[in-house]
Amino acid sequence: MELQGHWPSVRVGPIWSDAVAEHPMCFRESDAHVKQLGRSDQPGPAPTLFMPHIIIEYSNNLEGPLTIQGMVDRVHQTALDHGLPALDALRTRAAGREHFRIADGDPTNALIALTARIGPGRDSATKSSFLEALMAALEETIEPISSEFAVALSAEIQEIDPQLRINHNHVRTRLQQDKT
Repeated sequence: MELQGHWPSVRVGPIWSDAVAEHPMCFRESDAHVKQLGRSDQPGPAPTLFMPHIIIEYSNNLEGPLTIQGMVDRVHQTALDHGLPALDALRTRAAGREHFRIADGDPTNALIALTARIGPGRDSATKSSFLEALMAALEETIEPISSEFAVALSAEIQEIDPQLRINHNHVRTRLQQDKT
C-alpha cells in the first residue's frame, strides 16, 4: 500500500494497511526511511506513528530524594529501547505537584503517575509491553528510596484521536538535516 498526501509517500506492509487507511495522517515516513527501518513489507511494528508524549507527574516530596531528570532520562531511554517510538517523535517531561494529599497525609507518601499519549494503530500486545517497560523503569527509579517513601505508582496509555490534534514537529526537520 502506498499513501500520498501531506507527508512523502509511505509504503507499509499488509499488516498495517488497515491502520494506515483508518488514520492516514498519523503515518509520515518516506519510502527510504521505512525501508531503512526494515518495515516496508514485513510483519511487526508499524511505520513510526506520531507520538508518544510521556508525561510524568510526581509529588514534590520526591525532589531531592530522587533525581527527577534522571527519572525522565531513564523513562525516555526505556521508551526508545522498546522500539515503539521514533527518536524524532518522542517527548518525555515531568511536572512536580506542590499541592497534594495521599491517603492518610503521611509526608512519606508519594506519587508518580505516568501517562503515555500515543497515536492509534498499535495492537494491544505492543501497547501492553510498552506500558510494562515504562512501569519497570519507574520501579527501578524508586528502588533506592523505597525504604523511606511509600510511592503510589501508576502508568497508563491514552490514544490520541488524530482528527482532533494538530502537530508541527520542527525537531524532525532538524534531525533529518543533521543527517545530511
